[in-house]
Amino acid sequence: MAQHAEYIDRMKDASVLETAARLGLEVVVKNGNQSSGSFPCPLCGAKTRHGEKGRGARGACGINHIDTGWNCFQCKARGDALGLVSAALFQKASIKSLRRDQQDEVRAWVQGDRAIDIPKRDASIPKPEPKYPSKSDVQKFLSACTRIELDDEVVSWMHANKIDPVMADARGWASALPASSGHHWAREGRRVIVPMRDVAGDTVSLKARGLVPGSKSHSPKTYSVSKLCFWDPSVSSPSRVIFVEGEKKFMQMSTLYPTARVIGIMNGSVTDEYAKLIPPHAEVWVLTDWNQAGADYATAIYNNALRAHDISKIRLRKGFVANKERRGYRIDLAQEP
Repeated sequence: MAQHAEYIDRMKDASVLETAARLGLEVVVKNGNQSSGSFPCPLCGAKTRHGEKGRGARGACGINHIDTGWNCFQCKARGDALGLVSAALFQKASIKSLRRDQQDEVRAWVQGDRAIDIPKRDASIPKPEPKYPSKSDVQKFLSACTRIELDDEVVSWMHANKIDPVMADARGWASALPASSGHHWAREGRRVIVPMRDVAGDTVSLKARGLVPGSKSHSPKTYSVSKLCFWDPSVSSPSRVIFVEGEKKFMQMSTLYPTARVIGIMNGSVTDEYAKLIPPHAEVWVLTDWNQAGADYATAIYNNALRAHDISKIRLRKGFVANKERRGYRIDLAQEP
């Protein structure tokens, strides 16, 4: 049992690409760059991402920059190397979500005759610096946008989603991309333009939100959102900090709690730099979505932005439970909210 526990612990830092290859998944690495590696999703069965075809098509699942985590661009599943094993065997991206008998079979698989070797992450892979649009391009795009109040369709969308358009205008939460602008975002109906900021409060990139229910938000292609989030620099010395997912909930919660500092996070954006946005005296609410992805976000928030914060001042949403581990905290789904 102790040997198995050590194996599981080491698998958290194992190479996802090597694990995928040992599981028989077709791994694609472009130009010898291991950090660009991808492979089909063992959960949803998607072969490539975004419907890509041909020799240059990337696998549905990509990896993080240090090859210890993966996510599917089709079904949004994510996990580490051990989660990939669980996904391949039982269609679950986390061993914790399996029944006990299934967990036992995963353990037998990794310990028995079919056990994969512990793959070692390539330590020579440097951590790449995030690539953002140029400041001039961002400002040029924003200059082509208008105030929310001048676009009736965007105002109606905000009212329908319980967002105050007057406050959004006054505090710079968003702008409206005119339907007549000719930009492909406008043609696709993604006309709510929300600034993505760094922890200094500077607008570094943008997010385009669709007006049609269920439409996905887009950021500039080929650029990173790492270390960026949605937040309002005009809120100073807040007594409450609220973490939510995405730009819409950022604006909704900012409308409900105008004196709080609301931080809207995105996939891959949570870093320890977020701690700079949290005053030591502040109460912190972690209100990510009640699902496995939301629990993963909450775990990242706890173990990065809140690592040094007074634990008694942190409030999780109903249905989440924080469990202390050697590596930090793990947020579990405990009950329906």
